[in-house]
Amino acid sequence: MVESVLSKGVVSDPIRNSMEDYLKIACDNSPVIDSTIATFGKSQLSDYAENLFKASRLSNVYQQGWDFLEILYETSRSLILEENAKKLTEDIEKMPFVLTANHHGVDYFAQSVQSSIIFALMQKKHDADRQYALVLSCGNVPLDNLTYPQGILLYDLNGENAADIPKKIPLFSNKKRRCTVSASPGYDLSMISRTAGMTRKMEDKGMITQETSQNLLMILKNDYADTRVIDNPSYACQSVVVNRKLWERFFKTPKSTPTLISFELEKITAMLVKKDIFNRDSLLWNILFADDIRNAVIKELNGNPVCWTSGDHAEKDLSLASGTHFFWGIDAKGRKYPLSLKDNGPNRCILNGVDNNGKVFDIPFTLKSLINHLDASLLLPSLFTCFLTIFMARGINCIGGYYQAEYLPAMQKGLVRAFEKVKWHDAAISVNALITNSYLSGMQTVMIEKKNKRLVPAGPLEIITAGGLSDDDLQTILKMNVRDAHLASLFETLPDVASGALTGNVNWKNELASLCWECLLEKVIVK
Repeated sequence: MVESVLSKGVVSDPIRNSMEDYLKIACDNSPVIDSTIATFGKSQLSDYAENLFKASRLSNVYQQGWDFLEILYETSRSLILEENAKKLTEDIEKMPFVLTANHHGVDYFAQSVQSSIIFALMQKKHDADRQYALVLSCGNVPLDNLTYPQGILLYDLNGENAADIPKKIPLFSNKKRRCTVSASPGYDLSMISRTAGMTRKMEDKGMITQETSQNLLMILKNDYADTRVIDNPSYACQSVVVNRKLWERFFKTPKSTPTLISFELEKITAMLVKKDIFNRDSLLWNILFADDIRNAVIKELNGNPVCWTSGDHAEKDLSLASGTHFFWGIDAKGRKYPLSLKDNGPNRCILNGVDNNGKVFDIPFTLKSLINHLDASLLLPSLFTCFLTIFMARGINCIGGYYQAEYLPAMQKGLVRAFEKVKWHDAAISVNALITNSYLSGMQTVMIEKKNKRLVPAGPLEIITAGGLSDDDLQTILKMNVRDAHLASLFETLPDVASGALTGNVNWKNELASLCWECLLEKVIVK
């Protein structure tokens, strides 16, 4: 008798797996998904929102967030109209929630795009006057990461094989694929032209419909090639404007949904860092430059997956080291490399690292040196530093993905232990009061129907090609329950959290597409 996925924890070929089997794989590999479905699975997304937004700005945050609002205003006024920048800032001051689950770049990844839609709708449901929703997306990822900021993802392909979904259409050359989004130069007209040519060839070969091709060509011409976008030398900044333009095309009645603005998390953090390291009362200054606090923090957070793994074993075997101390180094090709804080004599520390070409860097760990390297884009704040300055210090609520909801509580506990050890009690009390497990990703509500009774995710181009989401669609989204939204997102959750469990079944996407049609046809929005 063939063992089932339930007993082995892997998808087995000879038997037909059920939707429950696939969901169990996700739950077995993500405690956050498991606990969220167990607790809120039957809740409508609108009800889940009430729990999500129960946190508010706490009166005892260690640092007030006025400088965050000032930086937000100055950053946004150059990319959106000044009156819109003012309203965005007012919305965040009134209800300080940001989504930190996404990767930066022009976003075609169905899971993150649809989570962003859910995030915006939830805020409107919670506050009818809300006009803007803010995403701070991670820019330290390479262009070819899972969400593919290197180009465009298409989900509506002609043909019957769901295994081909999504199809990647590059914008940047493959030579740039390991460059971080943060350090990537902007695309130019020749790159847009090349991508347009690929699109036409796909239409000529019958891989995509004429309507899909026409919509993508329209977006490349009107959004990507807009002079206000193309003249910006930074892809990270180009993405802010293009994402906003795409967002406006998602809805038949745009004003019914808060406008989504997506800024690079590390860029905002770097500006806060340059303020905090002049402030001896800030969390960051003390963690970077007060020896006893820094040593305690390094020790207590050692082994946290987004902090660092260091020590004698890691020093002897670099394969055992991971993460980075406070900042990533950025090499000449825009690729990140880890840095390790080392004692270089009395009151002299350095950040030591080796880039991807074997070049050794010793960066003085001083206020002036850090500012100069940040300004020269040779240093990039780590996720630890980002969450420390924005969330732990200022209490800006960060709603993240299934990984964040694991590592952020662990980071919080480690900081509290470190602060208590050095008797920094007021900082410990403030950080300990924060809600760190806010989670919103791994959920989708919009799918497209394929031949042979199959449903697959709908990306932004598919939503736009279908004419956008109606007001009735938006109400349907809020009424969908948390469990079904997770089922609709398994196409992209499973490869992320449990890729090894899919080994041996090349047909899992086709099988899952059929199961989605059987289980979700009457529950999701079908375009």
